Amino acid sequence: MTHPRLGCPAVRSAEALVETVRVWGQLDAPERDNKLEFLREPDFGFASGGLSLGGG
Repeated sequence: MTHPRLGCPAVRSAEALVETVRVWGQLDAPERDNKLEFLREPDFGFASGGLSLGGG
C-alpha cells in the first residue's frame, strides 16, 4: 500500500488489519476442525469506526 506519508496512522492501521486477517485465517481452520467457535471474522467496519473515534 502506498501513501504519501509512509508510517501515517492510515498505513499502520491497514497493515494491522492485514496481519489480523492473516492470523485469524491461521486460527480459523483448527477451530472448525475441533468444532470450536471462539473467534469471529475480523469486522473492518468496527475497526474503521474505532480509528475514526480515536482521531486516526
